[in-house]
Amino acid sequence: MSDTPKIYNLSLQPGESRLCIDPWAKVVISANGDVNLCCYTTKVGNLRDGSLEEIINGELAKQYREGLLTGNPMPLCRSCGDKPACSISQLKQKVDDWFEQGSYFI
Repeated sequence: MSDTPKIYNLSLQPGESRLCIDPWAKVVISANGDVNLCCYTTKVGNLRDGSLEEIINGELAKQYREGLLTGNPMPLCRSCGDKPACSISQLKQKVDDWFEQGSYFI
């Protein structure tokens, strides 16, 4: 268990975001077909309405990723206590590193 305290509703400074690559690296699918980008986000789609590829590349999923990369995370990302604050450049590097490892399906 981490000794780092969780910080909810983080007040980000200019140039900061959350250190979170979940919207690139994870997908959570509920039994009813709802698709989320992590365990906290609202659904970004449902498998009854489109393929997984369509959903994770859809507008709402893109908004989650873009918000993190621009320092303007969606409200649920901002209130997440699991990911610390970081510089936008640090997050971009983490995302780049993840893609360079070849661990993706988008």
